[in-house]
Amino acid sequence: MVLKGDQEAAAALSVSGRYCETEPLLGSTSALMWAPLGQEELRSQAGGFRWRALRCSLLTVFWLACLAMLGTATTIIVQTPRPALPRLHWWQKDLFYQLEPSLFLDTNQDGIGDINGIRAGLPYLLSLRVGALILGPLFSSLGGSGSPPNLTQINQTLGSIEDFEELIAHSNSLGIRILLDLCSVEPWHPETLNISSNHTLPDPNTSHLGTVKSALQFWLELGVAGFRICDAEAGSSTQALEEWQATIKVYSSKEGENERILIVSSEWEDGVIVKRSLADLFTRPLLPPSRGNLSAQEVADAVEQALCTPPEAWPSWTLGGPKVGHLVSLVGELQRLFSVLTFTLPGAPFLYYGDEIGLHEQQNNSVTELPSMRWGSYQISGTVRHPTGSPGGAEAQISVEAELKEKHSILKLFKSLSQARALEVALQCGNFTLLPSITTTPSPFLAFLRSWECIHFLVLLNFGQQEAVLTDHLTPGLPTRGTIVVSSRLDRQGAVALDTLRLQPREALVVKFIDTGYNRS
Repeated sequence: MVLKGDQEAAAALSVSGRYCETEPLLGSTSALMWAPLGQEELRSQAGGFRWRALRCSLLTVFWLACLAMLGTATTIIVQTPRPALPRLHWWQKDLFYQLEPSLFLDTNQDGIGDINGIRAGLPYLLSLRVGALILGPLFSSLGGSGSPPNLTQINQTLGSIEDFEELIAHSNSLGIRILLDLCSVEPWHPETLNISSNHTLPDPNTSHLGTVKSALQFWLELGVAGFRICDAEAGSSTQALEEWQATIKVYSSKEGENERILIVSSEWEDGVIVKRSLADLFTRPLLPPSRGNLSAQEVADAVEQALCTPPEAWPSWTLGGPKVGHLVSLVGELQRLFSVLTFTLPGAPFLYYGDEIGLHEQQNNSVTELPSMRWGSYQISGTVRHPTGSPGGAEAQISVEAELKEKHSILKLFKSLSQARALEVALQCGNFTLLPSITTTPSPFLAFLRSWECIHFLVLLNFGQQEAVLTDHLTPGLPTRGTIVVSSRLDRQGAVALDTLRLQPREALVVKFIDTGYNRS
């Protein structure tokens, strides 16, 4: 078939005598042959308005089906039962740090730490993620050494009430609460306690409990977040706890994060932890009475007993302290293992000043002395017995400055553990599962899980003096892979195969894994 345009071109070529049927008609096809279709022609070719309506209907049905599936999936996810995230009190979440003001930081260069030194040290405490600060003995005595303490007056060598008020204001602005340690006020008898005449006093015939209650009110009005007392003290009777707790609650506002608390520190007594049920928080010693060469089983037994006594109380842990000394003095080379334990067990960790840098007691003529905090060249440590705050020998190598320079220091381990606990719900309030050993002989491993939904942290501690393979000692069923979050030596991180994992002597690891199908039973 030859189009009309082609016939005209052929006739023109024939007239000129140049036409040949064997020659292709290059360039002769009419442009009309490739002209685009008009709107009406397109509608005609596409089947008209009915076909377009059908296509629109199908597209609408498709998108409606997609939205329906998305809605169904969302409903299933929302309605699936999930453990509710508990609303924790500040004292359940925060890291507690206890210090002796006279040994912490000296700002007036008189050889004794002071309240202003505590204020100067707040940024350092903030770098450790400390949320609550417990201050040791602050009170003055009315008649010199050995006289009863004045519970509403600060020792002049430490500072003034005005200094303390500035400390409260500054610490609160940084999110650090201040508590007072009353454990040093012993024994708690009426004749050993006094209230300064500069403040409103109860009637002279008021009982001992009323005297202490007035002192508590005085400090609460200044803004302290609570008090710590010891179980062994005569005054911590049920009646005393009831009255003091009622006084403290008057100043509390749970909704405003201004809750005030009473902490009772329990002690080991014939292998049983002494306890009361009226305080907000109980601190328990993690170490059993007979320490010696601690084994994994001994520590596991101590942990289980502490977690079960009493079962309704929020657990918390102490290692070092004024009465027992610093962590290194107690456990020696196991310091890093117990540091990992403190931050990964259920409950609130309590630290004693200097434990984070390896501070320990010194012997002076067979007398054990509490050491002053070691800061390094840029700060002066407060100390009673060493006016310069810089004793010689190996102890001089222990300081915040030196620890910050060392790549794998104990201070950096503390910071790593504190950060992990602050960021992970499972380490704050997750379930606790102690993993049994499969070996008949005593296992060097202490291992447990902290779990929240599908997030799990496997905490492994090798108390032995030999390298140990994980699968040789623990029950099967653990996942094959995880990620090392914290290493006690700070020399391992990243993905790890659990089925071939080896732990070095005195090494601890915190391994994170995500597994929705892991059977925790």
